[in-house]
Amino acid sequence: VTRTGVSAASISADVDGVVTDITICAGDGKSDAFTAIVDGGEGDTSGWVITDTLGNVLGLPEGPTFDLEEAGNGVCLVWYYNSSGEVSGLMMGANVSDLVGCVAFSNPITVRRNGVSGAALTIGDGETEMDICVGDGVDDLIMPIVEGGMGEKTAWIITDADSTIVGLPFAPPFNLEGAGAGKCLIWQVSYNGNIFNVEEGLKAYNVDGCFALSTPITVNRNAVDG
Repeated sequence: VTRTGVSAASISADVDGVVTDITICAGDGKSDAFTAIVDGGEGDTSGWVITDTLGNVLGLPEGPTFDLEEAGNGVCLVWYYNSSGEVSGLMMGANVSDLVGCVAFSNPITVRRNGVSGAALTIGDGETEMDICVGDGVDDLIMPIVEGGMGEKTAWIITDADSTIVGLPFAPPFNLEGAGAGKCLIWQVSYNGNIFNVEEGLKAYNVDGCFALSTPITVNRNAVDG
């Protein structure tokens, strides 16, 4: 009897301390990289597997540093395995319960991905820029068309051409008749949880939280004064 031995490792994530359950904001354009720490385990070969909560294989990365920024909304599990000899069935789309071979899996690191993505704004016929006449006493109502975007909540921001916040309107349509001459950008924010630093005078890209900005609508305000 030739006994081929494997034993499972213990893994954790180095994210502000040693944890096995982390939450990230996926889709905000900021890296969500974390490094897994492996303790123990025995086998001739080893590797990493990412599955969904049902054990279906989503990825076979090299590790031990992972960045799931582009993975979208959902929950996944990161595993480390030790194996000896040939293991079959370990491939994308397969389920780890169907593996054949001498293999032992670690505990998982659970990654909760709060996904956000920015919408695409237009004003009809795919246009993203418009001219209005302000000061003529006629309302200049702007009703953006929103396509796509993902987040638990949405909000609106109006900035100047340098992305400084000049207005926080509640909802469209927006009336800029009294805004005076100049150029401004209208944005929609898709976000999860709470967002901070959303105040007039601050930069839109300095908003803090799990959020994504839409594409903007550019409004050129041409002024007249009788």
